[in-house]
Amino acid sequence: MDSSDKRNLPITKQEYDEIYKEFAKIKKILQKHGRTNFNIVTCAFEYAKTAHDSACRRRVSGDPYITHPVFVARVLAEMGFDNNVIAAALLHDVVEDCKESGYTLEKLQETFNPEIVGIVDAVTAVEADEKHNINKEEIDRQTIIKLFEVGSKYKYAFYIKLADRLHNLLTIDAMPIEKQIKKVRETRDVYLKLAEMLGTHYFTEKIQSLCFRIDQHDKYSIICGAYSRVLQENKNAIEEFKKAIYSLKIESAVIDCVITERTPGNIYSHAIKHYPGEEQKYINKYRMPLLNVFIIMEDLDYISPVKMFFDIYKRNLYPFDIIWTSINENTGNKGIEIILEDKYNNSYRVYVKTEKEYIGYMNGSIDGIKLYSDSDDISEALKPHITVYRRDDSPIILPEGSTVIDFAFAIHTQIGLYLKSALVNNVRAELHTKLHDGDKVVVYVDEKSMELNIPTVNPTWFRHVTTKKAMDKLIEHITIQLAEIHK
Repeated sequence: MDSSDKRNLPITKQEYDEIYKEFAKIKKILQKHGRTNFNIVTCAFEYAKTAHDSACRRRVSGDPYITHPVFVARVLAEMGFDNNVIAAALLHDVVEDCKESGYTLEKLQETFNPEIVGIVDAVTAVEADEKHNINKEEIDRQTIIKLFEVGSKYKYAFYIKLADRLHNLLTIDAMPIEKQIKKVRETRDVYLKLAEMLGTHYFTEKIQSLCFRIDQHDKYSIICGAYSRVLQENKNAIEEFKKAIYSLKIESAVIDCVITERTPGNIYSHAIKHYPGEEQKYINKYRMPLLNVFIIMEDLDYISPVKMFFDIYKRNLYPFDIIWTSINENTGNKGIEIILEDKYNNSYRVYVKTEKEYIGYMNGSIDGIKLYSDSDDISEALKPHITVYRRDDSPIILPEGSTVIDFAFAIHTQIGLYLKSALVNNVRAELHTKLHDGDKVVVYVDEKSMELNIPTVNPTWFRHVTTKKAMDKLIEHITIQLAEIHK
């Protein structure tokens, strides 16, 4: 029986048993975070289950719909969010998907507090106006605008939306491929940018990797295969390293040690940034860090975590050489970053952070960040977009109306600054040529100008760019030129 047939079946007792087991895990996680009174969370779970059951709703995959909000709630519980946020996560689709059964915001207000209702409102899609012929794309666009407008007051809604999108991407295989690509485009345009703005590495890396799996599946498979082989070939060395790291837990200053594998998306983005054109060789040729390690330290007033770590290193990690280190004092991303190398020449990236710094690194921050719909990055993301393709068929997503110049800057700032000529669909094109969805674009730089460090930028280009990046880089270049003239 395929998933489309299964969507019409009633939910079985066995499925309900599994759902309750998953919810029990959420309560255990909350207890771990010191919360013993989670009546509001239990109430939200029962309310959401009843609401979704009333519509006999299953997901496209065939799973009972309640499994989706339970997943979202569990992710946020693990990240340490409070009971109101977990309750809102469980309820986040009730109004949007169960309104025909009488579940409205007004009805929600009868049971839950204003913060929970406000968060649910922020993540609820706008309704189609029956008086006007508004297509699905416009409804989606208005829904995103609403998220940023209402979410400016209820900012935890952003995290629910990110966890919601994460689960949608994890279960996207049941969708037709064209819908998958559309979902990924929207994710890159809006939700990945949102995760980066919040500074949450947890969502940024997971969402980035899932998008990579869907829209560049061949490259994703190559990276996964190569990485798996490297891990297998160095299995014994990795076990030695893990044993040494976990032994640090005996140190009184060490709260915990967390070891994670690299995500394929993170590996690929690092490869194309530092070794363009040699992405597939990167894993083996450049001895990339095999694992990420977080050593979480106590935050003591009388001694810095930096000094504590190096004392611990001398006692416990001396078989591993430090080949690179960085002490970062930027707000929200403090701590030490180190590359350790074992005797087999394998390297590992180690982050040393206090517990507060680690939580900030993984969760990000909603304080002091502009997250409204009039922000430049978000405004650009909300415009209609096109997908054009590079020489190697990798996609570049640009706002509608973008030109060859925008395309060049989207690839790399240097390519934009030294842009000379272009082919669009194998035909020579002017640099101000507007691009269309599906175009294949090849750009060429002026190598002589690049050698002489004389950009080919023309002031008339300002009239022909659409993207914020291209405009910012042109302004930056012209400003530098003017400063040189007036020296």
